Amino acid sequence: MAAEILTTAVSALAPAIPVMVDAAIKGAVIILVAALVTLLLRKRSAAARHATWTTSLVAQLLLPVLALLLPAWGRPVAVAPAWLVPAASAPAINSSTEGTALKFAETPASERAQSLVSPYVASKSAANTSPSTTEPPASPSSTDAAVVSPTSSVAPEASSTRSLLLWIGGLWAVGALLVLARLAVGTVGVARLARRGELVDDGAWLSLTQRLARGLGVARPTTLLRGGGVGVPVTWGVVYPVVLLPDDAADWPEERRRYVLVHELAHVKRFDAFTQLVAQIVVALFWFNPLVWLAAHRMRVEREHACDDYVLREGTTPSRYAHDLLELVRQLGTPTHASVPSAFAALAMARRSEFEGRMLSILDPVQDRHTLSRKTLAMSLALAALLIVPLAGFHPLQQRETRTTTVTRSVDGLAPITVTTIERSTPKGTTTRVVSSDSADSKQAVPVNTSEITTVSGPKAEKESCDRWRTARMKGTSRHIHSNTDDSDWKQVDYVANEATRCAEAHVTGNVSFSPDDTDVASLGPSGLVMLRERTDDADRRVVVREWEGKIEHSYTVDGARATFDDGARGWYARMLLEIVRELSIDAPKRIRRIHARGGVPAVLTDIDATRSGGAKSTAYKTLISIPALTSNDKERVLRAVTKETTLSSGDLSGVMRGLKGVPVVTQSTRSAIGDALDRISSSGDRKETLLALAPSADKELLLVLVRTASGLPSSGDKSGFLSQTASKYLSKGDSALRRAFFGAVATLPSSGDHARVLMDIMEHGRDDTSVVGDILQSVRGIASDGDKARVLTQVASEDLITTRALRDKYLEAARTISSSGDYRRVMEALLGNGSQL
Repeated sequence: MAAEILTTAVSALAPAIPVMVDAAIKGAVIILVAALVTLLLRKRSAAARHATWTTSLVAQLLLPVLALLLPAWGRPVAVAPAWLVPAASAPAINSSTEGTALKFAETPASERAQSLVSPYVASKSAANTSPSTTEPPASPSSTDAAVVSPTSSVAPEASSTRSLLLWIGGLWAVGALLVLARLAVGTVGVARLARRGELVDDGAWLSLTQRLARGLGVARPTTLLRGGGVGVPVTWGVVYPVVLLPDDAADWPEERRRYVLVHELAHVKRFDAFTQLVAQIVVALFWFNPLVWLAAHRMRVEREHACDDYVLREGTTPSRYAHDLLELVRQLGTPTHASVPSAFAALAMARRSEFEGRMLSILDPVQDRHTLSRKTLAMSLALAALLIVPLAGFHPLQQRETRTTTVTRSVDGLAPITVTTIERSTPKGTTTRVVSSDSADSKQAVPVNTSEITTVSGPKAEKESCDRWRTARMKGTSRHIHSNTDDSDWKQVDYVANEATRCAEAHVTGNVSFSPDDTDVASLGPSGLVMLRERTDDADRRVVVREWEGKIEHSYTVDGARATFDDGARGWYARMLLEIVRELSIDAPKRIRRIHARGGVPAVLTDIDATRSGGAKSTAYKTLISIPALTSNDKERVLRAVTKETTLSSGDLSGVMRGLKGVPVVTQSTRSAIGDALDRISSSGDRKETLLALAPSADKELLLVLVRTASGLPSSGDKSGFLSQTASKYLSKGDSALRRAFFGAVATLPSSGDHARVLMDIMEHGRDDTSVVGDILQSVRGIASDGDKARVLTQVASEDLITTRALRDKYLEAARTISSSGDYRRVMEALLGNGSQL
């Protein structure tokens, strides 16, 4: 009975293994990024590094959930190993040897013929059985029946895969239970300490605790205990926090009491007990990932450093604090200070294993000890989400699947055809290979194209078409484009555009070429096909284009009935084909160059204006600006047209504008249009790169537009990067308007580090212009971090930029805004050390 329960439990866990492995791999990427970020933040506060490690662990915990909730994206690059695919997800195998008749209630017969038999197979089969017939049957009265006898070779190793998953699931469950058991034992140990401890009723302790809690903003009631044989102060509890003091705490001097309580209350304020619990849950779920253990350890270390920073910011002398911590550590293991709770169950003030690093941090005079502001924390979480959310939905592996299907197809006007296909999942999608195609009448094999054709990847789904246009148009305008090309340049493109007054549909298969004016098909090649359809309230028109014996044949129907392909039909066909060629960017580079050769830039812009698809517009613009014959006036005209586009995506708009770098802008209307277009680029990185591309050739008026746009960049790093790289454009001309606009943008930098970095990068411009130095000294006052502020001022002094009394006075005014005595001393020593006689 117990064995059955265990087997059932492990079987229930088995499907979760692929999800957990996927999340662990993605989590490893996030943790490595967090490690790199903390390395870059080694001179910043411990609170920032702790927040980075905590975010990585929370992301690891959320990844499995996000992967199930978010839509998948990304092109598969490999087939998933068999053991990584749950057996439950394998397609059902139909072992019936008798065919099953497939009935279609809504789809017209001509479309059903194309849905079950590949178009090129249908055309070749039809040609073989009836050479005089070049048009496919399109009569609504056509009847059909498909007999499908599937045999499946999907996952022949399904049994062994399931067995392997059961073993892996069992091993994972055992590891998770051991980690949780360790946490439970530690929690029981902490509870035992609490029972042995006595409630502190000393008025001096209680009043000091309340006073410090108010100063730190701790609103939750904190219980103070003493005893239990603990060697160092210990804190635990999320909702009702408890601080347990050693037995000899009553003999401590006032100063030690104060910084011990500050340290422990800092844990309470920062919800460290909760983040520690989250870390242990993550370790339990992903115990097999060593990077998770590393992140949990580093989070614990930075947590203690962050609480030490609270103590030092309260005015405690670092050397005295380090000395007392050393005394606490020395007492560990003595009879009266024997107990130290497990690191995963409670927050102890000192541990021997972490002591050396804490001493170095405490005694470091230049270490940043500020907490994270809410604004900085919110921005950091938003940046983290930009990595975590896309990564959660990324699926680089595809399920391995092989299916063999035999279809016998009978349609009016065509001999019955039997087609055997094999479909295999590959990183490119579903690969279909026609194995054999036999005429039911002649029983002779029909020569068919046996090359692999890549179709749309993903689960089988009904193709988009105009059949449900009357319902679809109620949801608004939409476009669906699926384009696939295999290694032999075989193309298959599907296009459906639902609009309020019409629906346009196209299917292009094979290596199709078009006439120079894109109004007719020039050649299709063997097995090629073009189907165009337009449905309106008045009519449903369709044309199927095939090639037979070197001649292009057009099969034209209206409302399902065959019609004469007269001049009116040819005009409609030419208009539809031009639209499809344009919207699908078919052979776009050659087509755009042909249009330019005929009518220049105006003709191309007119063609682009008639294009609805943003992707097609982007391709056309990029092709146009790559034409060597374009003049500067032509490029400005193109730039002006691009800035007015509203259908281009943010990335496409940025890409096209970057392609026009170096174009001189001479009209105010173009400058205004550029500013509006830049505001529509939502990606901070794309906007920054676009600004950098436009800046080198910009005149004064455009530079003012660019720097105003840069002020609105959401990323502090992108904003500082633009300002540092373009400083010479704004500061080397001696133009006060450009200089004021530049420093106005610098003042909007939210990051103290980025603010200081920009000011330090531009100091070379102060050698020839004292007004730049004055603006630097004015701007430095807006830096929040004393350490970053001191770095800028010491560099100003070390580079001998204080050359006038006015600059000296501004320097002193900026120095007086530094609250840290150590940083203030360094700033003043830098000024005096360079022999300033002012």
